[in-house]
Amino acid sequence: MRAVQVSHWSQAAAHLVSPQQAVIGWVHSSYAHIINVCTPTERILTLQGEGRFQAPLALVLASDVEALREHLPVGALVVQDIPAARKFPAVLRLRCADAAVWDCSVQAHHGLTPHVLAGIAHELAAWLCLHTPTRGLAPLLLALEHSPMSLSATGAAAYTVLAPLCAVRQAFSVTTLLTLVKGLVGLGEGLTPSGDDFLVGILAVLHMTGYLPCSAGPPVREQFCRCIRLGTSQLSGEFLRCAFEGHFAEPVVLLVRALCAPAADAWPAYAARLAAVGHSSGVDAMVGIALGCRFLA
Repeated sequence: MRAVQVSHWSQAAAHLVSPQQAVIGWVHSSYAHIINVCTPTERILTLQGEGRFQAPLALVLASDVEALREHLPVGALVVQDIPAARKFPAVLRLRCADAAVWDCSVQAHHGLTPHVLAGIAHELAAWLCLHTPTRGLAPLLLALEHSPMSLSATGAAAYTVLAPLCAVRQAFSVTTLLTLVKGLVGLGEGLTPSGDDFLVGILAVLHMTGYLPCSAGPPVREQFCRCIRLGTSQLSGEFLRCAFEGHFAEPVVLLVRALCAPAADAWPAYAARLAAVGHSSGVDAMVGIALGCRFLA
């Protein structure tokens, strides 16, 4: 059994794993530089190496994750390095007690008037059209203004969902959110489909404006979680469930905070970092942020 120190973890992960909890979970999957662990409550924790938090439920290990992957097959047991866990035949023990906590939440910002939101939408869309015009869902930004020509199959399907909402100038509502979720969840390919990444961006906007905490009661959350459970993978669904609760991967949080800052000239650097995430995950999330600001403006 190998013991590894957790140097940092997200606030959401720290709240999920209690100090007395012996079993952290079982290896769910592993990819480049990350190991996903499914907890007894079927949440997905992400073990990663040093660097920015790649997931809302991330634990940064003071060890080489690539070397660990060789000894952690799918189904391998992971426990905390506490006395209560010694009876379990685990492959990996994690020392969490002294881990530093990083706040992965998006908080509501005052002063985000419709005029300010419209400005953010315009500037972020212009940046995407200039720097990532053909990646992921970025072509939607021009298609929604002009015509749906030359869209991919995923882009065309997303256009069908989004075009009616862009054409009708009405207040954003819970019904609008659920319409987006039902139409876009699971749309596309990859570990986190484009439609899911777009929804993460929308949810970030709903938190930064304070809309979601004020409007989404238990019935809405139940409908949202049912759509996610039936519509996409467990891993991508974890990102969406965390986003509904207000927790995001670090690149998303840093961009949103920069967009809302009084001196907003720093945000393009954070946009470039988010654009580098995944094949198009970061770009798709930013398209969601841009259109989310437009909807709420």
